[in-house]
Amino acid sequence: MLPRAERLTRTDFARVFDNGRAFRSALMQVRAAPRDDETSICRAAFVAGKKLGKATIRNALRRRAREIYRLSAWREDARLGRCDLVFLLAPPALTATREELQRAFDEVLERAAREYNSAKRDKLGARSGIVWRSRKQNAAPQSVRETSSENDVA
Repeated sequence: MLPRAERLTRTDFARVFDNGRAFRSALMQVRAAPRDDETSICRAAFVAGKKLGKATIRNALRRRAREIYRLSAWREDARLGRCDLVFLLAPPALTATREELQRAFDEVLERAAREYNSAKRDKLGARSGIVWRSRKQNAAPQSVRETSSENDVA
């Protein structure tokens, strides 16, 4: 079980569903929403719907997923700090091995971290006047370069 400080409350759970972004893999879906409070802890919740089977099966799957998350390095990853996560487990997760579940966690959390950090970067850029661009965006089109060089020479 996760420490109490790393678990979501009912109101936070609802906020993540209302305002969070979804990242999917074959075994699970993760909804992530940034928080505005001062703590840098990433909080999480795990959901296994009734489609997965009886309560004992759902609870066992939630325990497996929670333990994989608890032992993963993502819990302390700074890229996901101040972020709330809700993991929705899909039916294929019932037959998945531990390694497959670990890969699914890594895949969706990597995408969530990338998206969350790009949003933070955009927010910082808007406040500080900095515009973050990729190399492709910074490069001028070939026709503009040729035109400007011709004008400079003439």
